[in-house]
Amino acid sequence: MKNLFITTGMVIMTLLFASTGNAQSRSACIPKTGYWVLVSNIHAKKATTVQFYTDAHQLIYEEQVKDQKLNLNRLKTLRCLRKGLDSALIAWNQQKKALYNKNWIAANLK
Repeated sequence: MKNLFITTGMVIMTLLFASTGNAQSRSACIPKTGYWVLVSNIHAKKATTVQFYTDAHQLIYEEQVKDQKLNLNRLKTLRCLRKGLDSALIAWNQQKKALYNKNWIAANLK
């Protein structure tokens, strides 16, 4: 009985520490400025349109990602979207016009 209690306590502590590290890395993927929107169609499951917006809700970048499924539960996908948003914000600040299909997202997902 005592061993079961100790083992259960160790498992719970391990899970708590593992989930804490995961939450911290997920929070690093949340952008400070701007946001993204993923647009998908139920008839075309492997085609997703990624749109990046400024805080003022202006479209700054749009890309059609084909033959890849974007899973928002994966850290790799969140990091890729964050990188793409950062690139789009830099391009927007330089040119002040929206860009389309520069392959920033699809190239980073592979």
